Amino acid sequence: MKIAYVAIVGFLVLSLAMPQVFADSIENCKTNVCTAEELAAFKLLPLTVSTDKANYDAGDSIIISGILQDNITPGYQVALMVVSPIGNIVSIAQLSPDSDNKFTETIRSGEGGLWKESGTYTIEAKYNNMKADVKFDFDSGIIKSSPSVAAQATIDDEENITVAVDGEIFSVKYSIENGTVTAAYIDVETKSLIIVIDSLDDGVITLTLPNSLITSDEYGYFILVDGEEADNYDESSTSSSTTLTIPFGAGTGEIEIIGSWVVPEFGAIAGLVLAVAIISIIVLSAKTRMNIIPKI
Repeated sequence: MKIAYVAIVGFLVLSLAMPQVFADSIENCKTNVCTAEELAAFKLLPLTVSTDKANYDAGDSIIISGILQDNITPGYQVALMVVSPIGNIVSIAQLSPDSDNKFTETIRSGEGGLWKESGTYTIEAKYNNMKADVKFDFDSGIIKSSPSVAAQATIDDEENITVAVDGEIFSVKYSIENGTVTAAYIDVETKSLIIVIDSLDDGVITLTLPNSLITSDEYGYFILVDGEEADNYDESSTSSSTTLTIPFGAGTGEIEIIGSWVVPEFGAIAGLVLAVAIISIIVLSAKTRMNIIPKI
């Protein structure tokens, strides 16, 4: 009984240690420094993928490499997909293994855009019915700051955004393809309406903006899609509103529409200040006229 007990305990300890040993052997073989025993175990894995580093900054090149173990299927390619921390696909590639069943690909990380999120990214590799993945940490260099929100908007349904300012209600009609509007707000400092979206594919959003909420000057609106200027949008106007049709790419998170005036500028306080200023000008003008009239 004692021998059996010791054997069971030894088996349990070995079972707990094996996963880490096996993981270490995989990493050793990826760098070609594994033992013959580790290599034999490594070859049982049909597909492996790795990167040249564990951490990258915006603009860095990422070298991806991998190997297939004696499972080459004519006509099939290795599909690589880089996925951001929030689940957006930021890069896709397809490549053929060489004569040694190895493959490599170099991609350049972006600065903003689809690469705006800092965190842990995942590279997914697929070949026929085989799958493997590897993770790396990425620093986008983007520091997110909270906007100066003057009026929070409410997403009523899939066609309407309601903005309430000083008791007045404004309605922004919209439609979106390949995306979902998740939030919206007015930023007084930038005189803009900001629309937050969730998009998994290229799409387009159409917004009808009431002129009483936000307007532009003769130069039109300035549109930013994830912080980058967009010049491929369509604009049409009526006496009471402006309709903007704005394309966006997969992974877009924010669309900012900058005008020359937004309604919170003329809220209750601004209106009071304006009234006081007008009265002061009238009084000052009256006094000036009295001073220049000659006495008889």
